[in-house]
Amino acid sequence: TDAEILERLGPTLPVYLRALSMGSFTKALRSELDGWLLSGEPRGEVVRYEELPAPQQFAVHLAFRLAILETIAPDLSIPLLVGPWLSPDVDERKLALARALRRLGSAVQVIQIGVGEGACGQHANRSLVLS
Repeated sequence: TDAEILERLGPTLPVYLRALSMGSFTKALRSELDGWLLSGEPRGEVVRYEELPAPQQFAVHLAFRLAILETIAPDLSIPLLVGPWLSPDVDERKLALARALRRLGSAVQVIQIGVGEGACGQHANRSLVLS
């Protein structure tokens, strides 16, 4: 159920939401009528996921995916491969993603494939540049 999902994601989801939404959201709730609702600090206003602009929807969706992955990571024995398609176009978002992937790297091996150097290289434990 949705309540069970939120309970398992309890400690990790707020961290990823805050990081990837650039501090806009810190909590997610599920409503039977309105679907997923997001709220943040300090205003505390509640916003429906469906009403978010596409870049924010992507950030929230990614936060859920990374939180789920971190939650189930102890049971995994394969690395997470992240391709260049997951490269935000705004430097602040690139840095937030790099930090989120570094956190996730404490639970599962993260291998990011990218073009050129970027924010992720600054937060990686190891980096290999091929020419």
